[in-house]
Amino acid sequence: MKVLVTGANGFIGSNFCKFLVSQKIFPRVLIRKTSDLSLLKQLVPDWKQLQFVYGDLRDISSLRPSVRGVDYIFHIAGTIRGSAWGEFNEGNCIGTCNLIKICHEENPDLKRLVFVSSMVAGGPGTPQSPQCEDNPSKPLKNDWYGISKYYAECFSKKQTKQLPIVIVRPPMVIGPGDKISFDLFNLAKMGLKVFVSGTPRQFSMVHVEDLVRGIFLCGTHPKAQGETFNFACDGFISYRDLHEVIATKIFNRKYGSLIPIPIPPPIFYFVGYIMELLSKISHKPPLLNRPKAIQASASGQTMNNLKAKQILGWKPQYSKISAIEHTGRWYKKHKWI
Repeated sequence: MKVLVTGANGFIGSNFCKFLVSQKIFPRVLIRKTSDLSLLKQLVPDWKQLQFVYGDLRDISSLRPSVRGVDYIFHIAGTIRGSAWGEFNEGNCIGTCNLIKICHEENPDLKRLVFVSSMVAGGPGTPQSPQCEDNPSKPLKNDWYGISKYYAECFSKKQTKQLPIVIVRPPMVIGPGDKISFDLFNLAKMGLKVFVSGTPRQFSMVHVEDLVRGIFLCGTHPKAQGETFNFACDGFISYRDLHEVIATKIFNRKYGSLIPIPIPPPIFYFVGYIMELLSKISHKPPLLNRPKAIQASASGQTMNNLKAKQILGWKPQYSKISAIEHTGRWYKKHKWI
């Protein structure tokens, strides 16, 4: 298999490259010259056998060498933390459109292009009505991340007659190397749980190893072409319970012993706004931004995983609890916590 992976140095991308190498597949990886490769090197011992090509998804001409001659493209790159609509639009929508356009020109015989989107492109879901892939997409108003992924999905779906495209929608992803959920573990270690006040909101999650298996299936399964797939653990959990499970399983605290810090949605949104302003000064992506605050304040972020099970034969190997335990053990082993 001749494979190209975008976003190979990120959390999901590094774990996906680890999976590919375990299958004796050494992909071509598209990175920028300024990319931080520390996680990729940590997770993939044979990282030197990867073929590095330099380019930027925002610069369409720089993508030509990367897409030539490959059979499969796994597009995992994207902007998660930003402080303005333009950053999300460039990183998620324009970048994806550029990649697809250059494939038309340089690799029209491509066997499969897998685009890793997000569940927030489809909009919220509740335990009573979890998000399904084939329902109308309704990203939340002012959720720049979800809207940018939604626009990228719309463009991708219009190209499925010319290119064999598959869309992947992950929920919250945890596992080795995850720097976003890492903050939740730190809070639990300090004896705190921070959440949006009001009725407990349920959400879906997936372990990164289950997700990368799903991404690979989307690239290789004959029935995947032209489809959209959700990949998630069975069942749902609230942020309040998530903190408590982390505290119990990883730090041996008594369940229910964490000090609760409920934050009203408007205050949570305001904190996101302040952190965006600070990020413009520090030139570092904000830990919390307004899109994340909007998502956390939604009625829920649940998804249905039946389609992936029925069509691809995929099933999660990690439960919610075992995913949390495995992630926490990795953090401890590598002295992150």
